[in-house]
Amino acid sequence: TAETFVVGNLATSTAYFFAVKTNNGVEDSGLSNTPTLTTEDGNYTTLAGFPSGTGGLVASSSSPYLVTASITVNNGNTLTIQAGTVLKMNGNYSITVNGSMIMGDSSDSINAAVITSKDDDRYAGIASGSDGSPAAGDWGTISASASTSLLDYNNAIISYGGLNNYMIRIAGGAGATTTTSIIEQSNSTGISIDGDSSTLVLTDSIVRDHYRGVEIDTLADATITGTTFTGTSPGQTRAIEIDSNADVTNITITGNNFFANNRNVPSPSAGILYQDTDTLLPAANIADNWWGASSGPTQDTHSILDDIDGILDDNDSTLTQVGWPVSFATSQITIKPSGL
Repeated sequence: TAETFVVGNLATSTAYFFAVKTNNGVEDSGLSNTPTLTTEDGNYTTLAGFPSGTGGLVASSSSPYLVTASITVNNGNTLTIQAGTVLKMNGNYSITVNGSMIMGDSSDSINAAVITSKDDDRYAGIASGSDGSPAAGDWGTISASASTSLLDYNNAIISYGGLNNYMIRIAGGAGATTTTSIIEQSNSTGISIDGDSSTLVLTDSIVRDHYRGVEIDTLADATITGTTFTGTSPGQTRAIEIDSNADVTNITITGNNFFANNRNVPSPSAGILYQDTDTLLPAANIADNWWGASSGPTQDTHSILDDIDGILDDNDSTLTQVGWPVSFATSQITIKPSGL
């Protein structure tokens, strides 16, 4: 006979195991299948747009937050996400920054500020409606595309965005500084920067599990140091892609770790895909990186059998650049950040 059981008064953020015994009038059955249910965290604060409180503050005292609408930061306003604050995006919502956006605290490496998918149960318990399986592209983009736009991230974690290509986009003269942060699991590109007055300073961070970790285009300025580019699951196809119309004199890539950038879908995989076959990247601008081997990077066509953490100068199956400058460290640097 079918039976329905109702269980109440369960605590939030707690795992429960349920089993049923039956009795035929003579003896009890063994345990049935034993399903597991983890209750949701009932303490989420809803954030439906730019914060209505004073100063655009998303406070750790009200964390975690469930974001139910896109957020626009107007010129002259600042969105401040305090250290220890978790925002979970409840759908394809984006953050458009025409003013300033500040995440985390440079003096607090223990309590990261987090933006991630509603389905990401790693942080702040289980949000309402979570299926426990976050995926790249679960939410949209953090877009800073005006000359008044400023991104300042310290000890931040940003995960599972980029539904419409980029998870973080810097353009139109915007500026971005990211330090000791984790940028991971975008649908396509982790960080995109373009425009001749746009700037990116990326320091002591981890960029992992994207199709492209960082894409540099159209004369943008990029300084990337002390950062680890790698793949876990599903992997990262290439760490940095420098497009053919980038200005190499504006690009510095020093003291970074490149390894396991080998997803190879679509190919080619590479530590750096450098698509300007007319201009050399100055040796001083690409020094002291770790390429997964003390011998440094390879510079070849990058078939699947090649060392996937080297430099690929273009993707037409031939090595057309001649005289590539090489000045690389022969020992592995510390993988950072240690505090997150």
